[in-house]
Amino acid sequence: GNRFANFNFEEADGTPIGTVLVELFETRGGEATARIIDLATKNFDAEGNEIAGDPFYTNVLVHRVADLPGFIIQTGDAVNGNGTGGSTLGSFADQFELQDGLSFDGDNVLAMANSGVDTNNSQFFFTAGPTPYLTGVHMIFGHVVSGRSVLDFIIDLPPIANQFNKLVLPDPTPVLASVDV
Repeated sequence: GNRFANFNFEEADGTPIGTVLVELFETRGGEATARIIDLATKNFDAEGNEIAGDPFYTNVLVHRVADLPGFIIQTGDAVNGNGTGGSTLGSFADQFELQDGLSFDGDNVLAMANSGVDTNNSQFFFTAGPTPYLTGVHMIFGHVVSGRSVLDFIIDLPPIANQFNKLVLPDPTPVLASVDV
């Protein structure tokens, strides 16, 4: 069956915001789900070899809240914290053939962020509204089971920067403290 993961969010000063419980789609999410689990539970060196230390997803900035429409909340850039970085594991290909029955027609979807076809790495986003135009563009690997109020709290933070038209950085910038699988 599918595993579950707790995505633990904090304010910049370490004050807990809360936890988002997600069901991970281990079969239909393919490599996307496997990558999220690896980065949530392991650390890697510059060559992509597993090493001791805190997992990759430790204290990662939420670097984007976008009203596209259908808000998305994006994080997972543990390298640069601004949406330009990824893990040393490198990119992996889209596997939309596994996504049977999965879509962005509803909210509370969890999916890989990318910069084009087959460029999935470590960044991901939650949706807070229907975003059907993302179906077949981003690999879905889970959905929110509980903790939607945490996402709403992040969405409601005031913006501090306007990037790429409607993409904004929340103020104060929240942190993905950890992911427990």
